Amino acid sequence: AETINEKSTVIDAEPLPAVKGIPFLLKQLFSNLIANSVKYASPGRSPEIKITASPVPMTYNGQDRQFYNVIHIADNGIGFEPQFAESIFNIFTKLHASSEYKGSGVGLALCKKIMQNHKGYITAVSEPGKGTVISVYFPVNEKD
Repeated sequence: AETINEKSTVIDAEPLPAVKGIPFLLKQLFSNLIANSVKYASPGRSPEIKITASPVPMTYNGQDRQFYNVIHIADNGIGFEPQFAESIFNIFTKLHASSEYKGSGVGLALCKKIMQNHKGYITAVSEPGKGTVISVYFPVNEKD
């Protein structure tokens, strides 16, 4: 909260779908994703984070029969090259020098593990200088 206030971060969250999960892990997931958006903010620009949901459940890859509630965390940060969209979720993967951005390279790997534990997925879409959109896919229980 201190860093969010210090950097004049604006977080806009629309109503989100209810998802089933372990509360502690879901809190950790969203804390890590928001912290990353703040950490990798563009210099000279206040971080803006928009949290939205797809209007209807969707499949993960178009071939899957399972439907998911999808939540998107979009920021206006430094972004990264698209070819790193999968590797950023590997443990100890860092795209920037430790002197530039503090961290261990564990946060997004933990997010991936949390989503695997919830039988879901996590993806990233980004472009340098234009921010990043992280999407988390939570399975929709057919009995709901």
